[in-house]
Amino acid sequence: MKVTVELDCTPEEFRRFMGLPDVTEFHEQMAEKMREAMSAANPHFDMDAMMKAWMPPHMAANAESMTELQKTMWQAMMSSLSSQKAEKE
Repeated sequence: MKVTVELDCTPEEFRRFMGLPDVTEFHEQMAEKMREAMSAANPHFDMDAMMKAWMPPHMAANAESMTELQKTMWQAMMSSLSSQKAEKE
């Protein structure tokens, strides 16, 4: 037997219906604490430094490799789009 139930409600209404707690205030407080911690750790926010910290060492050491990766990804995306257009025609 297979039963399908479709609910037409907002996430807030569904949360209440299921009896789940409202954690919106907690989430906002935690997000604010994370913002404060990030600002305190690096008062002069530098996106390049952050990206280098998150990248694998071989990419972080060489900005040209990141540029090459971006070019490769862009070319792959564009070739995929052009092949999809060709299939439609």
